[in-house]
Amino acid sequence: MASPNTVPSKSRRKTFVVAGAGELPEGSLEPKDVVRRGDSSAAAIQEKAHFVMGLMEGRLRGLSVGWSDVTVSEIYTVHDIHPFVEQELLKRLEEGGAHGLTWHYSRPPIETIDSRWISAAALLNS
Repeated sequence: MASPNTVPSKSRRKTFVVAGAGELPEGSLEPKDVVRRGDSSAAAIQEKAHFVMGLMEGRLRGLSVGWSDVTVSEIYTVHDIHPFVEQELLKRLEEGGAHGLTWHYSRPPIETIDSRWISAAALLNS
């Protein structure tokens, strides 16, 4: 039985949406736990991206899917991702990167994190 927020699908592909992640370990909102808190050097931003990609990979595994199932990936940050976009993001996205990566240049809505990295994964029936 479908919940009030879902409808049955005839699609043979898995359909899913994954919540975004910030540079905080799962379950923490403590400022002290932010990866490289307050550091916006290129190395820190790359470390934050690496950390968040790991969180997202864990969430995908929890749904029995992987990056190859992803059709939409989005990042929200005001920090420069150009120096590592290929290494940390596109290579890890694998086939999911074929659909592109949208970078939203915006500040996070949560004050305890420095930037908000979101990888939204969705397969929608058309």
